[in-house]
Amino acid sequence: MSTPPKSVVEVVQERMDRAFRGEDVGPTSGITYGQLRQAGEFDIDPETASALRKASVSVSQPLVGGAHSMSDDAPPSYDRPASEVRAELARRGHGHWEKQIKKTIYTLNIDNYEPAIRELCFPLLQHYAKKIGADLHIITERKFPEWPVTYEKLQVYELAKQHGNDWNIYIDADALINPECFDFTDHLHKDTVSHNGRDMAGIRWSIDPYFRRDGRWIGRCNWLAIASDWCLDLWRPLDDLTPEHALERIHVTVGEHNSGHCKPEHLIDDYTLSRNIARFGLKFLSLTEICGNLGWKVPRTGTGPNESVFAWGETPISPFLFHMYNVPTEQKIEAMLQKLTLPMERGGWALMTKDEALGFCKKYGITVKQ
Repeated sequence: MSTPPKSVVEVVQERMDRAFRGEDVGPTSGITYGQLRQAGEFDIDPETASALRKASVSVSQPLVGGAHSMSDDAPPSYDRPASEVRAELARRGHGHWEKQIKKTIYTLNIDNYEPAIRELCFPLLQHYAKKIGADLHIITERKFPEWPVTYEKLQVYELAKQHGNDWNIYIDADALINPECFDFTDHLHKDTVSHNGRDMAGIRWSIDPYFRRDGRWIGRCNWLAIASDWCLDLWRPLDDLTPEHALERIHVTVGEHNSGHCKPEHLIDDYTLSRNIARFGLKFLSLTEICGNLGWKVPRTGTGPNESVFAWGETPISPFLFHMYNVPTEQKIEAMLQKLTLPMERGGWALMTKDEALGFCKKYGITVKQ
């Protein structure tokens, strides 16, 4: 019984497999991507098909070996036999080429900030940096000693230039980042800056001509901030106000005042970045708005007569981030442990067991309400 002839795809797949193993495929392997495309490239494995589909963009690069060698950091040329493409990809250890985007996450740890909080937050921060392909830089030294310590976040303005980043992300050392959190820079244009949320500027700040001219009245929270190399003015230090004059323009809310844990100096970085958005006309989109656009929303509810609850519309949420700023350290740790240990159906992240949380509390001598 005769064996049916092999299709073009079968022949190409066989030869590519041989080339992948480093075997000689012979002079008859000159089937190009164009021929493979006509034969139906989706009949081969998805990884190879994905790589070969890029041949539609002709890249004039030499082939492997001698005068036709190719550097490992150059995009592979697909305008050649498919078997040679597969062999080149195997030699270089990956199945595709992409431009690397330089990202750095910055955080602040001046004077050994709260070791217990850092033990909860830093592993998640390190995981997030690795997940999105970012470096992690911890700011440990003061550069603005005449200003409140939170002003040291503005070191990002110069550090970002030194590091040559495409994207810069600042995250407070007491912020929890869920391991499922996605890369927000994939959803931002480089002409746009972002923070977790926004307030109305006139609530907290004395308004000056920059805010009036801008007209968006953006008051923002600087525990998480994102900007590209196009928008480093977000972190530009104040050059027209003294520390005293800047602090006079900051007014804590009633809730912040009553908490006893928030003073104007705690908000100096929030004020500076809010003013820079207005001063330099930076485009703005909050992370909460990004999440809402992607479908993370909850019903907007209120309380009516006789304590009846009613709902109207939906409001966006940012479910991958957790941060508290105007509470005592003990209360903050308790809330963080609750977020980390509760099951997901109860609003937690289910990242720690109860025993692990108890061991953590014992280590740091923390008493948590049952």
